[in-house]
Amino acid sequence: MSRTFGYFATDQGLAEVKTYADGIGPWKVYIVPTAGGGGGAIFPPTDLIQRAHARKLLVHTWTFRDDSFPTGYPGGPVDEYLNFYKLGIDGVFSDFPDTAFGAREIFRGL
Repeated sequence: MSRTFGYFATDQGLAEVKTYADGIGPWKVYIVPTAGGGGGAIFPPTDLIQRAHARKLLVHTWTFRDDSFPTGYPGGPVDEYLNFYKLGIDGVFSDFPDTAFGAREIFRGL
């Protein structure tokens, strides 16, 4: 049976992942959908983080970049990180770790 990541973002898929893994690593648009597949306006977040956490799965998402981020974050990439941190993300993959770390420190100070 062929499966896409879309399946693993469903409740049934998360339950299956839990049988062999401690977490998931979805593309960030599975958490905060965007117009144009990653670079456009942002839409309300999904409940993927909450559903994964309910199954005791960690969630690490990818890939954050300072030079390419959705236009829905007028404050730039730091706003994008802050949004994901507020949503409860456990970790991020970033091509600009200094920005990821700085945003996390801002988040911790909120």
